[in-house]
Amino acid sequence: MVGAALACLVWAEPAQAQACPLDGSPLTAPARPPWNAGAGVDSDGCVWSLDPTGARRVVGLDVVECGSCRGVFDPAELGAGAEPVDVERARAVLRALSDGKGGARRGEDGALELLERAAALARALAPRDPAREGMLLLRAAWAARARAVLGGDDGGYRPRSIGEARALLAKAEGRAARGGDDDPALELIASMERGVEAARRDLEAVEVLGAPGPDGVGLRWDLAQARARLVGVERDLAALRRRISPPTALPAVGLELVLARAWARFGDPAARDRWLLAAGVRHGARVAAEVERIRDACAVERDLLARARPLLEAAGQAARGEDRARLLLLAGDAARRTGDATAARPLLEAAAAADPTSPWAGRARLLLEP
Repeated sequence: MVGAALACLVWAEPAQAQACPLDGSPLTAPARPPWNAGAGVDSDGCVWSLDPTGARRVVGLDVVECGSCRGVFDPAELGAGAEPVDVERARAVLRALSDGKGGARRGEDGALELLERAAALARALAPRDPAREGMLLLRAAWAARARAVLGGDDGGYRPRSIGEARALLAKAEGRAARGGDDDPALELIASMERGVEAARRDLEAVEVLGAPGPDGVGLRWDLAQARARLVGVERDLAALRRRISPPTALPAVGLELVLARAWARFGDPAARDRWLLAAGVRHGARVAAEVERIRDACAVERDLLARARPLLEAAGQAARGEDRARLLLLAGDAARRTGDATAARPLLEAAAAADPTSPWAGRARLLLEP
């Protein structure tokens, strides 16, 4: 009940007029559209929102770009209280970016490209604040993850916690083991097929007693009842099969990709790649383009997480209390998501110990569970 209510809640932030810290040009941080956590939250805080049409999007990818100098900034870093800016250094970074010597561009994915540029500026403007650059790179990784996941059905994978994510993945894996036939209509057919088998066994049990004699009224009645029950169940089963043709279950061609996208969100590259391989082997050219698209986006995410991890770790080692737990959790989760379990464990253990009562420490303990 609480989950259903939460999915309907929305938060919105109005547009704010500000000035570019490099040349003073007017900036308007875009209004953040209404959002919620209706499509779930990943272990590293990536929030997936649902709009009124049911479409999904990732929250937290908003930055503001100056149309004059092309600087890109996190709206939270602008306005009153912002740190002084080394303008010449920032302009040198922007020149390098425009010459192709700076952060990599990701073509059509504008949010990802802008976040990378904002991270490059943050590195130049705040070299002693690794968390600032690290968080921008993490958000860019979220944009790459969205690019991998939003191309197809999520199969209902919308977890609000690590425990719920594991339960949903276990259910999906079980469905795959059964061939994908967990549609309610198909489950009803399976139940009726079991009823047909039971009716046949009943008939055989009566027939094995032999033909009834002159006084075998009860046996004749049992035999007639068993035959009538079998005929009735077979008739109902045939009618149901005619009504639900073609089957309404998710086609098997989509099931492997649903699981690959879910594991990509959970952050298990081995499981993700296993299902991408299964999709390619089983369905070949029909899914080749989608498999390649997911692999490419996940490779970009891996690169961004690998760049964010040492920055988040350095910031976490210098922090205390809940901030320490949060930053080390994010660093450890970034290592886990890139497949580096050896590096992930000590970071997650440190996060769990930093502030044991914080939600970040609790999340770290859950990720440490096998």
